Amino acid sequence: MSAVVMAKTSAVMWKQVFLKSSVCLSVADRRKPHAENVGGAPIIMEATGGSYTYYARVSSQTGLPTLLGWDFHEVQWRGTGEEGNKRKPDIETIYGSLDAQAALTLMHKYGIKYVYVGPLERSHYPSAALDKFDYIMEVVYQQGAVTIHKRR
Repeated sequence: MSAVVMAKTSAVMWKQVFLKSSVCLSVADRRKPHAENVGGAPIIMEATGGSYTYYARVSSQTGLPTLLGWDFHEVQWRGTGEEGNKRKPDIETIYGSLDAQAALTLMHKYGIKYVYVGPLERSHYPSAALDKFDYIMEVVYQQGAVTIHKRR
């Protein structure tokens, strides 16, 4: 399966599996405000990348906030890249560091509740670094190359 197909599949799976009290958010629920389905607007963590790519696919498809989607869009909308420039290294640390405590500290700082690990994240970050989420967070969904972790 190509990375593009896997990324599209991942975004659809997220919509189908995002949990609130064991109730799935399905594709049909897109008409409803997402806050109704997930109990507010929890911040999700996903890899950041270039504009008009499959990065930020989860946040853009669900309407849920992420730490940083397409960084250049932040420059366009806010007129500065200052905030994105602060967040990008933190995203790299959360995903790429073997230091679980550093990742947890940053997740707490930003209020990140869920971490999404899909094909794009697996292609960009070392598996040893991604494995830390299995130990420091609760796995709420796992299928194929997609794992969704929830902060305890």
